[in-house]
Amino acid sequence: MRKKIVFFDFDGTLFHHQSESIPHSAILVLETLAADANTFVILATGRTHYNLSMFKDRHQYFDGYIFLNGLHTEFHGQILDEQIVTQAEAAPLIHTLEKMGLIYGAFAASGQYISGMTPEIEADFASVSFDLPPVGNIKAVEDIQQLFCFTPKRNYEEIGAKHPTFRVIPWDINGCDIIPRFASKAIGIKKILDHLQESVDSYAFGDAINDLEMFQAVDVGIAMGNGIEELKAIATMVAPDITDDGVYTIAKQLKWL
Repeated sequence: MRKKIVFFDFDGTLFHHQSESIPHSAILVLETLAADANTFVILATGRTHYNLSMFKDRHQYFDGYIFLNGLHTEFHGQILDEQIVTQAEAAPLIHTLEKMGLIYGAFAASGQYISGMTPEIEADFASVSFDLPPVGNIKAVEDIQQLFCFTPKRNYEEIGAKHPTFRVIPWDINGCDIIPRFASKAIGIKKILDHLQESVDSYAFGDAINDLEMFQAVDVGIAMGNGIEELKAIATMVAPDITDDGVYTIAKQLKWL
């Protein structure tokens, strides 16, 4: 039997923010795939491991992880790739964010940090089930992987234009990730596929703008019904909404269940 590998985005694909839960039907799919010796299951997310406290039993389902939009990739407990943004690389960007008067932060290998806090930001973190980062001096963090900030969307273009070695990825809430321009989930996919050194059929489920490159790196891209139109336009298949058992429905169509 030919092997397959399935990459799952987290937010909006497996995890429903409003209910703060993963649909039972999606868990059933994960359980079934994890039990199949001919299937590899990968979580591919903009989050990193310390932002997944609501999914404590995840290790029983996944063979590997692509964290922070491809800046950290691991498979069967082995780190295949980990990218660090040096303070020298981050300094001009941080200067711009400070000049704009923005609260910003960093997801680092050692943990997450933020330059300040407001009730609005606390509410934003709570809305996506993120633990609040400690307030601290981001310029003292030596293992930054990804920066983020809170700003109206009208400022995204200005930040990106001033710092072409980075790109801005909007959150569903009032903020954005700022990642090295080369980074994407597709980079992590390539690392894992190269590591496997065998031919497999590849699938990916996603819903957001940071899933575009992921779909281009696999054989079959499956957009959630609640996903953005740009992703649906390039998808091989479109699933029902996350609240309508989208992952389960496609798994049944593909005869995985």
